[in-house]
Amino acid sequence: MKKLGLKIKLTLLAVVPAIIVTLVISFLIALRIYLVMKDDTEEQLKSVAYAVREMLSAQDSGDYVVNGDTLYKGSRDLTYLNDVFDNYYNNSEMYVTIIMDDTRMVTSVKNNGERATGTQIDGEIAKKVLGGEEHLASGVMVAGNKSVVAYIPLYQPGGNICGSVFAGMKQSKMVSNIRRTLMMIVVIASISLLVVGIAAAILASRVTNIIINAQEVCLALASGDFTKQNVEKGIGRNDELGAMARGVNTVKEKFGEAVSGVRSNIGELLSDAEGLQETAAGTSVTMDDLSRAVSGIAAGATSQAGEVTSAAADVAGILDKMEAVNRNVISTSDNTDAMTDASKQVIDTFGKLIADIETSIRSLDNIVDKMEGVASAVNDVNIAADDINGIAAQTNLLSLNASIEAARAGEAGKGFAVVAGEISQLAAQSKESADKINEIMSKLHQETDSAVALVKDMNTVMNRQRESSNESKTSLESLVSSIKSTKEMVLEIKTSSDEVKDLCASLNDSVSNLSAISEENAASAEETASSVEQISNAVAHVSDMSEELKSMSTKLSDLIGFFKI
Repeated sequence: MKKLGLKIKLTLLAVVPAIIVTLVISFLIALRIYLVMKDDTEEQLKSVAYAVREMLSAQDSGDYVVNGDTLYKGSRDLTYLNDVFDNYYNNSEMYVTIIMDDTRMVTSVKNNGERATGTQIDGEIAKKVLGGEEHLASGVMVAGNKSVVAYIPLYQPGGNICGSVFAGMKQSKMVSNIRRTLMMIVVIASISLLVVGIAAAILASRVTNIIINAQEVCLALASGDFTKQNVEKGIGRNDELGAMARGVNTVKEKFGEAVSGVRSNIGELLSDAEGLQETAAGTSVTMDDLSRAVSGIAAGATSQAGEVTSAAADVAGILDKMEAVNRNVISTSDNTDAMTDASKQVIDTFGKLIADIETSIRSLDNIVDKMEGVASAVNDVNIAADDINGIAAQTNLLSLNASIEAARAGEAGKGFAVVAGEISQLAAQSKESADKINEIMSKLHQETDSAVALVKDMNTVMNRQRESSNESKTSLESLVSSIKSTKEMVLEIKTSSDEVKDLCASLNDSVSNLSAISEENAASAEETASSVEQISNAVAHVSDMSEELKSMSTKLSDLIGFFKI
């Protein structure tokens, strides 16, 4: 694709924004004209409706009355207004209608040649106007055409709203007026753009000529030719183009002088660069040897500082461990004291326990004696119960004999027979009681034997507990003696630990001082090595720079040979 020239680009740079601005302004003006003309048309229609309403008020002072298809104002028939409204439409192309409620009564609106009298308007519009509001709108269909309309309320002389007055105009008429206005704007904008384009082309041609002249001089400078004539066009201008032309000429002159000066001094610069390179090379070798020696010293100092620091850390660790040992010894001493006190309390407790056990053993012996006495008493009760059973048997036998004798005696022995019967019952009851006593005493004897055996077992256990308590008391007394010996040894360990701690603290101070001195020596050695290394690097850098300077001098000499003065 062929690139556009500078002249065309400058022309387009001026014309394209002008076209865009003109189109935007034209659109805004057209929109404004449409809105203004729409508002003016609506206001004009509303004014016509107001004028018709005032004219109707002047017709008669009576009320509006509808009689069939005829509208009256008082006694005045308003049918003649159809012709008046037709004439007004022919002159102004505006419709006028008198509406009662929602029905057209007098109108210049015609549908297919038929007057629209007796037809209804839009229900929403009628409701709005009968509510006392005015209605202005565009795009409303009237007689098959989109129209701009105005509805205002129509009042009875008493103030009540009875209908409305309508005024309307075909929207196409308003649009044609707007179109004519827009055509005028388009023509004016086209003429303005043509003038701007011509002016931009002339200005672009002048600017391009100056730039082309400056370009020719700059291209000659780029090829190393300073013999080209200076820029001539635009020198006398006071704007940026004139400043550019004069600047190109100044650059050409100053750069030519600089090239001449560089060419005269380039040989001397090349000789100095070679001498500097030889000096830098010798110095670099010397600094390398010095750097290796200082690096060895720094490494030895650093190693020594590390070893001393490690020794200081070890001594500090020993000191910390001795502190821990000392704390443990103190804690052990305290624990032995506590163990001694606790053991003494346990020994006392065992003494009391042994005394209580011996008391319990004696009490159990007493209980055994008493239980054996209870067993003997139970045997005595059993013997007595057996005696009661024998007496009951003999009594029962005697009662039987008495009953027999009483039977023999007949009537004289009846009373004795009754007594014999009572004695027999008492003998039976005595035998039952004796049997119960025998049974209870038998169970009591068994329980007593079990209790005696249990108490004897408890006595045996208590004897064993007494022996075990005596043995435990003896062991605790031996333990107390061992704890006292341990405490004495712990105190001796504490004394030795304190002495070792003091020695370690003194050694730690000495090692810390030695570590600080070693670190300072290492730091000084490292700083010296670093300084020597920096100097060595600087010398190497100077050597490299001298090499580069020599190379640059050679290149500069070749480059200067490119220019023609």
